[in-house]
Amino acid sequence: MSEDAGHQILVRVRGSGEKAMITYTNVHGGQSSEVVSLPWSLKYRYGELAAPYVYAEVVNGKAGSKLECSLYEDGKLISSHTGSGARANVYCSREPSQLNIRMP
Repeated sequence: MSEDAGHQILVRVRGSGEKAMITYTNVHGGQSSEVVSLPWSLKYRYGELAAPYVYAEVVNGKAGSKLECSLYEDGKLISSHTGSGARANVYCSREPSQLNIRMP
């Protein structure tokens, strides 16, 4: 097992609405989509995904709805984006080369 395999990646989506449609890279390398209650998070170890990617959109939003997507590596914030409005949407992603780990 490589030294980098233990790095933990956490993706977190929070917002003022109750629900959001989330599309994310799953552990099989494809995409999964689902309507989830907020806050929502996905945690995995480096190597389980080729590249973390999450897109979120408010469901049944109201004017002033807020949405935030944050990406953490080993507890350190490495990417964060926010959106607002009745149809707020937001994404967060990182290519493996942008993470603080060595590539083979």
